[in-house]
Amino acid sequence: MVEVEMSSDIRKYKPKMIGNLTARQCISIVIGACMGVIPALLVPLGIIGKLVVGVCFAVPAIICGFVQIGGLPFEQLFLRKIYRSFLTPKKRKYKRSATIEILLKEQKKKEEMAYLNTLSKEKQKAYLKAKENKTITYSTDKRYAIYT
Repeated sequence: MVEVEMSSDIRKYKPKMIGNLTARQCISIVIGACMGVIPALLVPLGIIGKLVVGVCFAVPAIICGFVQIGGLPFEQLFLRKIYRSFLTPKKRKYKRSATIEILLKEQKKKEEMAYLNTLSKEKQKAYLKAKENKTITYSTDKRYAIYT
């Protein structure tokens, strides 16, 4: 099989629809014209005022068809800027994972269970009753003390 390497220019090619305009550009011109003509007809101003109003309404739609920044069409870039500016927080709240505390609690439970297994049934009941009242010290070592 014969393979031919394509140049990078072919990837940037866009088919033309009318004259030197692509389909996207033609559609944006039509939408821009509709967006500009309707408000211009409804505004009770002179010719210059109607032109200014019409252009102000038409330019955003026309820009969407022609402007690309960094390979992104203008409307996508604009929506991303709006999203980043208004919908996401400037400073993100730091959420600390409490993995160390969880591991320490699990270790404490294991040590407590090991301690309970060394006790007799009567002492286990007394220990659990005292634990409910939170008045327990089953060791002089500070690691084993129960804190509220």
